[in-house]
Parts: sequence; structure tokens; C-alpha cells
Amino acid sequence: MQPPLTTLFTIFVVRPIRAAHRVFGDKIWPPLELLAGGLGSIFGAALRPLLRSAPDAHPLEPVMRVTNLVESSLGIQGTDEYGPGTVRRLVHHCPFAEHLRDTPDFCMRLGFIGGQKAFSKVLPAAEYAIRSTKSQGAACCEYSYWLKDGQ
Repeated sequence: MQPPLTTLFTIFVVRPIRAAHRVFGDKIWPPLELLAGGLGSIFGAALRPLLRSAPDAHPLEPVMRVTNLVESSLGIQGTDEYGPGTVRRLVHHCPFAEHLRDTPDFCMRLGFIGGQKAFSKVLPAAEYAIRSTKSQGAACCEYSYWLKDGQ
């Protein structure tokens, strides 16, 4: 059974964006990026006080907790591979990947901007990149997280 947010996200976010993309093409991305960035900033600022980590925790633990909170609430499942100052996340199951095949920029643009803004509020020293997505035909989504130089 999927989490309730998966259905709501599909109905109120994924489907309208797909429809708008079919009608207006890539012109939809700039205003949606502004919206995703604003929502990410608000979400990150709201969560920051709740994400205290133990002193011996991995330095990127607060960012991974945000990622896992958002993704698990939407039915997205993956694994994290921790390295010194880095984390690689592999998403093996995403209920939206099939729906987004005709709009592969959804995750690469909106997910990236929203995540980066949220992470900047939670842990300003963190950076991340989306390496691949299932919606672009990859076997799994892959994200890489790291700390900025000197942090």
C-alpha cells in the first residue's frame, strides 16, 4: 500500500505539471523552479530545529534525515552509502518514475532546486547533485552529497 501523500502528490503535483508541460513545453520550468526553491527553503527552515544529530554522527546526517523523511513519505525507497564526508543515495523504487518519463526534467530541475534550498537551511556546508533518474531510463536514481571545501 502506498503512503497517502503519494496519491495526493500524483494528483496535485505530477499530473498538473505533466499537463502543463504538454501544452507549454519547457517554458514551465523557470516559474516552477522559483516555487520549488521557495517551498524547499520554507521546509528546510521549519525542519532545522528538529534535526539535531549526535556528536559522533556522520556530518551529512541532517541532510540525509531530510531526504529520507521526504522520500519515505512519498513512497520512494532507496539505500545510502556513507563515505568520509560524502553520501551516495540510490533510489530503487519510485512510484513517480513511470509517470514522469515524458517530463524527465521534473526531478533534475524541481527536485534539485527544492532539495538544494532545503539543505542550505539545514546544513549550509552541504552540496548535492542528482546523477541519474529512473524517469530518464536509468536503473535507479542516484544522488551524491558532499561537504563544501574546507567544511
